[in-house]
Amino acid sequence: MKKTSLALLTLTMILSGCSSTPNSNENVVIAPKPLEIASLDEYKWDKNISLAANFAKLAQPAGVGFGLQDSVNPKKVTIGRSESSLLSAAGGFMLGGFGAAAGNLAMDSKTNEMRDWQPAFITFYDEAELNLNDPIAANKFVREDVAKKVHAALLHKYPDTKLEGVFERRSAYFNNAVVVYSGEVCNEAIAFGKLPELEYSEPRTLRDYVGFKVEDSSDIPSGCLFIFGSKISHTVSGRFAVVSEANNGSDTLFIIEATKPYLKDIALLVPDQTPYYVFGSRRKHIREFPYPAVYRDMSEFLFSSNEKSDSSQIFQ
Repeated sequence: MKKTSLALLTLTMILSGCSSTPNSNENVVIAPKPLEIASLDEYKWDKNISLAANFAKLAQPAGVGFGLQDSVNPKKVTIGRSESSLLSAAGGFMLGGFGAAAGNLAMDSKTNEMRDWQPAFITFYDEAELNLNDPIAANKFVREDVAKKVHAALLHKYPDTKLEGVFERRSAYFNNAVVVYSGEVCNEAIAFGKLPELEYSEPRTLRDYVGFKVEDSSDIPSGCLFIFGSKISHTVSGRFAVVSEANNGSDTLFIIEATKPYLKDIALLVPDQTPYYVFGSRRKHIREFPYPAVYRDMSEFLFSSNEKSDSSQIFQ
């Protein structure tokens, strides 16, 4: 109890000077954004680890895939997040004073930040498809390609799904695509992830999300959103590897869950769990996946130390 109290006191001291102010994008006018490049280094495929582990490693420059490695029990794999930041700060304070406490908190925070990534789609393009001399056009191409491939997967379970459009998020900071789908899938996507003990503001319609988009979408009567941001993380066998990390909205998470078994020509990397938010509540929710995995070509790939892989598996 004494350790916890000291930790809380230390944390309060460290954070007491920090504050944040609401950020409104209502009047922000944003031009189309370029495709981001995290790295153009050639990824050296490791034939001694699984396909899933290779995907996680090649995605890391884009901020995705940290904390995962092969295991003899692949369905028991978890991302090692630190849950001891407060006690770490307290220990640092007792050993080295305020500076050490702040340093320990910062290290724990950075470790968790690196491992607190969202599910991400991974696609590969050659130079003829992705012209980096025109990064805005390249970003548009990736966004539309990912939207179409996810749409094709949705059609397996929701055959009436329509791809209404791919829009730019209205933000001076986020470089996100906002994809709008409509159809039966949206009834389930909008209801997805709500906790019975919480109350959520109603009603929830597509109009509630007008602020997300730069372009006019007034001709779309209803729909649900799939939001992601894309970065080149490596080159692999002469192709650009593009990681499209999902945002933390419940619509997007439902679409990820719905498409896992049906994806073709696009890979999906999921962690052991992911935070998400539901419209109408500021409460952070947590969604646990059965286990981390990669989904591609209607197959599931685990982080198994009993499996080896070769890049020819993805470039056939």
